[in-house]
Amino acid sequence: EYKTGSLSSSHYTNNREASCAVCTSEQHVSSYVRWGSRECPEGAEVAYSGPAAGSHQGHYGGGANIVCLHPEPTYLEYNDGGQTGAMLYGVEYKNTGAADKNDGHDTVCTVCLVQGSSYTQWGKHECPDNQRTEYRGYVMAAKYNQYTGLYVCVDEERAYTQTNNGGTTGGHYLYTTEYETGTLPNSVYTQDREVSCAQCTDESHMGTYVRWGHRECPEGADKLYTGTVGTNNHGHQGSGANALCLHPEPTYMEYNDGNQNGALIYGVEYKNTGAADKNEHQDAVCTVCMVQGATYTQWGRHECPDDQRTEYRGYILAPYYHGHRKGEYLCVDEARDFVETSSSGSQGGHYWYS
Repeated sequence: EYKTGSLSSSHYTNNREASCAVCTSEQHVSSYVRWGSRECPEGAEVAYSGPAAGSHQGHYGGGANIVCLHPEPTYLEYNDGGQTGAMLYGVEYKNTGAADKNDGHDTVCTVCLVQGSSYTQWGKHECPDNQRTEYRGYVMAAKYNQYTGLYVCVDEERAYTQTNNGGTTGGHYLYTTEYETGTLPNSVYTQDREVSCAQCTDESHMGTYVRWGHRECPEGADKLYTGTVGTNNHGHQGSGANALCLHPEPTYMEYNDGNQNGALIYGVEYKNTGAADKNEHQDAVCTVCMVQGATYTQWGRHECPDDQRTEYRGYILAPYYHGHRKGEYLCVDEARDFVETSSSGSQGGHYWYS
């Protein structure tokens, strides 16, 4: 259900069930959301621009992800009474004391369509020379002690909706994200410094994927970079639930090396369970790979169909079922490689179990 106040009541009907559709443009190769901007850059086509929406920062449930709502909603079957199932609220920027902009303003977003493979580059705001930079910005997420959201790349502009009310309305909040070293290598990343990002498009490829737990791409795929896995802390209820493949050569925009305690990002370690164990306490590595064709993850079976190429095979890993905060299920290479700067002891960040 929509919850107005944090969402505009002139566009969305309070307590009415939100609808959706999955759409295909055969004239384009891929799409992305430009969080924090009302426009798509040159070379990309606008599908629509609308407000960002997500779960309430004080609610344990709802969706961890934020969505880009269409500005002209339509409805299927509905009831305008409050059913209190899942609820959608507006999203606001929140200041931390570093790289702040438009505190309390309602986040806008734009869905963009492009030719080529478009991916988010985490930790570096400059795309490779042979690729187009769609936009650059900051990694933002829920505050570390609020309820879990997702890390998203938000345009440095941090534009807001035309119906913005300019005040805090108690919906979903986005904070800039800081590196937490020890769990991440301090020879690469700077403690407490704000994490940057970029949306990049390569018109010579059709798709990208992350090979979690390996330093190389397989034959038939081109490597973009090999980096360190980063995500939330196993003991924090907030920040982002998704894992990021952080660039090994981070760059920085506006920052402050003091501890602002907005969203935080930590390294990831493998943990043993007593079955299919390997490289316990080692820091997980990842590689971003580019391919021709559509790549998907096949869950529950490690052999791809005969007419398709197996990029890699492995185990489904995620945080421990009890006492740890939620993360995401990922297909991690059976090699479970680790970063060259890995420590052999537990650093207290995020843990992966089979």
